[in-house]
Amino acid sequence: MSSSTKERLEPAVIAAAVVVVLGTIMAILDTTIVAVALRTLSIDFHAPVSTVQWVTTGYLLSLAVVIPVSGWAIHRIGAKTVYMTSLALFVIGSALCACAWSADSLIIFRVLQGFGGGMIMPVGQAIMARTAGPQKIGRVMGVIGIPQMLGPILGPVLGGLIVSNTSWRWIFIVNVPIGLIALWYSRTNLARSEQDRDHRFDGIGFALLSPGLALIVYGLSEVGVTGGFHGRSVWYSLISGTMLTALFAWRSLRAPEPLMDPASLQGPHVLRFVGWHFPYRGNPLRHHVLAPALLPD
Repeated sequence: MSSSTKERLEPAVIAAAVVVVLGTIMAILDTTIVAVALRTLSIDFHAPVSTVQWVTTGYLLSLAVVIPVSGWAIHRIGAKTVYMTSLALFVIGSALCACAWSADSLIIFRVLQGFGGGMIMPVGQAIMARTAGPQKIGRVMGVIGIPQMLGPILGPVLGGLIVSNTSWRWIFIVNVPIGLIALWYSRTNLARSEQDRDHRFDGIGFALLSPGLALIVYGLSEVGVTGGFHGRSVWYSLISGTMLTALFAWRSLRAPEPLMDPASLQGPHVLRFVGWHFPYRGNPLRHHVLAPALLPD
């Protein structure tokens, strides 16, 4: 067998990659695409920027809360079911956001959208790792990493074009047809994975890690409101979140079935992964931190 044949990706791998890219690009775009519409939303809803800012803060917080549950959900329910459920929540949340009648309703619908979007990315990567196998996972992750890298950059650009030429509601409407296509493609092309009904949920770990991550995200997002790290809300949130996360890590070393296994975070591959992902995974929060400071009250 020639080397080109060995390196060729199977149709099942390509189909799974298409599904994951469709879902991932939507979830990542929505972390930054709304930032440029905050002033428009503030005017339309007759609400201050400090209130409208929760449209993005709520989305980011819901991402932080739901991501730690992804691993357990994959084992207990199956990757395909979790991924399709996440896509459905994201599409429903997007449609509701487009129909929002007030700032408060939009914030609530964004949180629902974030619950779906938070699982799309980690579950999608898990699907690709299982479908591609260890020999081809590097090539596949490189392909699906392109939209993950471009998403935070293209988000503000697309958001600006939409707000300038149409209604801000189209920021969310565009997700609906893409999400429906991803759902249909997932149903027909993703293979079902095994379920472990005996895999227990680490409730204590979840009660420590999810609020910890949410507090850290909230503290960093408040930097844009206070204009720096000098606000009390910033430091209270960052310190509390760090303490909860550290307590989770300490407990995970002793828990029989931790929410996140610390052993999986050991080795040089973790440093390479963080070094590759941080520059563009940090972009959504950077845009969110700066946006409120650049908008007039």
